Amino acid sequence: MEVPSSQIEALAFPNPASDEINIDISQIHEDGERRIRVVNMSGQVFIDRIIRGEGNVLTIGISGFKPGIYTYQIYNAESEIVNGKFVKE
Repeated sequence: MEVPSSQIEALAFPNPASDEINIDISQIHEDGERRIRVVNMSGQVFIDRIIRGEGNVLTIGISGFKPGIYTYQIYNAESEIVNGKFVKE
């Protein structure tokens, strides 16, 4: 039995991070276009882009981000699939 996507929790590592954050997306089995959005605690969007290709880990460069707490959402056209937080050192 497949776990409903609403119960999947993506894992961001290393956390805290300084140069790159990796998000484990191996449990996401959604068809169609997927996007990722990274937002700081003030609501400023830093990344909003299509996730391309296959794989188990999504790597995002964050070296240009200011230190702080960021949230991420991975979603498709219908709804949010997963979300989480990470700390930029």
